[in-house]
Amino acid sequence: MKNILVVIFMSVLFVGCSQPIDVKPLVVTWQEQQSRVERLSHWSFSGKIALISPTARHSLNIFWQQNGNQFHIILTSFIGSTVLDIEKTKQTTRIITHEGKTYYSKDTDKLIKKLLGFVLPISLLQEWIKGNPMNAQFKLNENNLVLSLFSTDRLKNKWAASYSEYTSEKNIYLPTQLQFKTSDVLIKFAIQHWDIK
Repeated sequence: MKNILVVIFMSVLFVGCSQPIDVKPLVVTWQEQQSRVERLSHWSFSGKIALISPTARHSLNIFWQQNGNQFHIILTSFIGSTVLDIEKTKQTTRIITHEGKTYYSKDTDKLIKKLLGFVLPISLLQEWIKGNPMNAQFKLNENNLVLSLFSTDRLKNKWAASYSEYTSEKNIYLPTQLQFKTSDVLIKFAIQHWDIK
């Protein structure tokens, strides 16, 4: 009797294990997804960022708020002190360093390179960060979301990006795990919370 029960139990177990995994169906086409992220112009997120260059390695908290073409990015240490405060308005870009020094320029990317020593193409990142491959060659994953992209910024630096995780916020899929790489810098994002308007 015990042997029969064991055989029945094992049969049920193997049948259960052989069932196909329930895969979440696609809910958007790439055209729908791209249209939604292109229209998304007012958003913010908070999370972690890692900046890795040949001469430095930083792991910081990041808060990024985007309002059209204007933005405010704050990088803080693990104890909450401000490391870099970048704000772009219609007139200029203002950066405050951890030393409390303030710099202004009409060219955000060049000012960041001057202060950090490496390129951080904010003008492109503000689109790429939300999964919109503007001015880039790209590949999609099985869910019609950007898996990777390749592009060159206006300072002639070649960039490669990869996206490993997304979340859904108000019917828009937005990245939560992604990284950008060029010849001398690697930037990793771990986004914990998106807020879209």
